[in-house]
Amino acid sequence: MNVHRALAVAGLATAFSLAGCRASPTPEEPNRLAVSYAEAAKWNHEAFASSLCPYPKKTGFISGYECSDLTRERARCLAFILDRERASLVDQPDGKEWRDLDGFYEDWLRARCGVDESLLWVDLDTREWSDGTAQYLREDRCVQRMLEERLYFHASRVGRTDGFWRLVEARQAAGARVRAKLEQARAATEKPAVVNTDPIGSVRSESWRELVYRLDVALARPAILAQQHCRELHREGDCEAKLTLYFHSIGEDADGLDVCKF
Repeated sequence: MNVHRALAVAGLATAFSLAGCRASPTPEEPNRLAVSYAEAAKWNHEAFASSLCPYPKKTGFISGYECSDLTRERARCLAFILDRERASLVDQPDGKEWRDLDGFYEDWLRARCGVDESLLWVDLDTREWSDGTAQYLREDRCVQRMLEERLYFHASRVGRTDGFWRLVEARQAAGARVRAKLEQARAATEKPAVVNTDPIGSVRSESWRELVYRLDVALARPAILAQQHCRELHREGDCEAKLTLYFHSIGEDADGLDVCKF
């Protein structure tokens, strides 16, 4: 490059800089963009879910049992709306396929939320189970989140909201974390139980077998759900990979629901 051309390029670079324009973004900008992108998607999702079934009002101290009642009440509200959504599928050309997928999704969510609950109360090393006043609260919160996500998906599918695929993008890292956590738990179930000379819980063989089964379902179903959804939505490319992680991510932040936080 000769001197005159170098000076011209330098002058253009200075002009763009003074005008607030750059030929390429700084390394920090994509990160800021990703954060704002994720926050916008989350806000859209939360606002949508809250508009369907408002979160219960809390006044004063609420026990774990009372909180479970409030949580289940909201879950019943969400389930009612989802049932109404499914009923409307009857008149749609691909309605049967989506109804079948909803049933498959619901079978999976019951297993997935059951795993979340069980992992709070079982020691994977000794296979001992404990109990507490907050029992089933985590599962109830998870079910709520699962129902919210399904309603949000259907709203996006028929054009009532446009934030679903932004949410999918924002959830990729969370999905990878959840999958790794479930894989770790499943691997732990293959190890011989450690004998505890001073047990603090009880060994429940039937509950243990159910946990292992639910872990298998929780790990296997997201990929199948993703494949079937991408087929029905006529999406190719990385659709299956991204939806797989999205499905894994659902429920991870269920403790963040604005319901009876302790």
